[in-house]
Amino acid sequence: MSVDIAVKKYFGDFTLDIQFQSQDNRIAVLGESGSGKSMLLKCIAGVMTPDEGHIIINDVTFFDSGKNIHLRPRQRRVGYLFQNYALFPNMTVEKNIGIGLREKKETKKKIVASLIEEYHLEGLEKRRPAELSGGQQQRTALARMMACMPEIILMDEPYSAMDESLKREMQREMSVFLKCYKGNLIFVSHSREEVYRFGREIAVIHDGKVLRMDGRDAIFEQPGSLQAARLVGFDNIEKGRKTDDFEVLVPAWGMRLKTETPVPEQDVYVAIRSRDIRRGSAGEENAFLAELTADWERPFYGQYLLKTAPEAKALCWVSEKNGETGEKAWICLPKNKLLLLGK
Repeated sequence: MSVDIAVKKYFGDFTLDIQFQSQDNRIAVLGESGSGKSMLLKCIAGVMTPDEGHIIINDVTFFDSGKNIHLRPRQRRVGYLFQNYALFPNMTVEKNIGIGLREKKETKKKIVASLIEEYHLEGLEKRRPAELSGGQQQRTALARMMACMPEIILMDEPYSAMDESLKREMQREMSVFLKCYKGNLIFVSHSREEVYRFGREIAVIHDGKVLRMDGRDAIFEQPGSLQAARLVGFDNIEKGRKTDDFEVLVPAWGMRLKTETPVPEQDVYVAIRSRDIRRGSAGEENAFLAELTADWERPFYGQYLLKTAPEAKALCWVSEKNGETGEKAWICLPKNKLLLLGK
C-alpha cells in the first residue's frame, strides 16, 4: 500500500490540514472528537471535496487540485464502514448487500449468495436491519462493502456506540476478516486500544493536523508531544524543572525524580501512565510516601488519587484493589517509565 495525502479543507474557524505518507496497508488514525478524523475519511472517499491538495492511493490519484483531478466516489473503489453501518432500514439483508452491484440479475444473485455464505448470514436473507443483532448488522455492512471489491476500506469508529461485550465480539470478528482481506485499511477512532489493535502505523491528529505518524509501538512509547501523550494514555503530566542532567523537580507533585534520559534545559514536562506507578519502599529510587486521597470504584482494579503533601497536586494511580482512602503508602515512579516532553 502507498498512501500520499496532503489536503486542506476550511470550515469557518476550523481547518483540516492533514499531511502524511505511508507504505503500510494497515493505518490507524487516533484523535479526540472534533479533530477531523471523519472529515479526512470523507475526503478520501470522495464524499467531501478538499479545497486544495492531493490524495494518492496505490499510485492512483483520487484528487489533485493542481491537476484538476477529482474522481467520483464510485471510481475510487473505496469501501466505507460508517459508525452506524448506514444500512437501508426498509431493505432486506440480501437487498442491502446487492444495492451497489450493476451486474445482470443472475450474476448479481450469485454474488450476493456467495457473500451471504462467506459472512455467515444464511437464513437472514429476508430480514431487515431492525431484526438483526449488532454483529449481524456489521457482517451485512461488510458484505455490502465487499460486493464492489474495494481496494481500500475506511472504517469510521465502528464500535463507538456498542456495549463492551458486543464490542469485544465484533472486534474479534473484524480481526478474522482483516486476516483474509488483502487490501488496504484506514481505521479512525478516539480509542487508543482500537487503533493499536487494528493499525500497524498510527497517525495522531489534533485540531485538524497530524502531530506524529509512526509505528504503533513507537507512537505509544514516545508520542513526541503533550497532546499526543495524552491521547496514548499518559494521564499524569506536569511541568518540571531541571536540577541535574538526569534529575528533574516536579513542583506540582512535590517530587524530585531521577530520569533515564537527559533532562532538557527548559520547557520540560514529565509524564507517566497511572498503570506504570507501582508500590515502592522507603529508600528506593523515585519512591515517595503518599496518601490515597480518593478511590474510584472499578470492578477489577483500584483507581486512586495520590498526594505527597496536602498542597501537592494529585497523581492518578491504577493498581490492584489493595488500598483504602486515607491510607498512606510508599509508591514508586520508575525512571524507565517516565516520559520527558518539550512544550
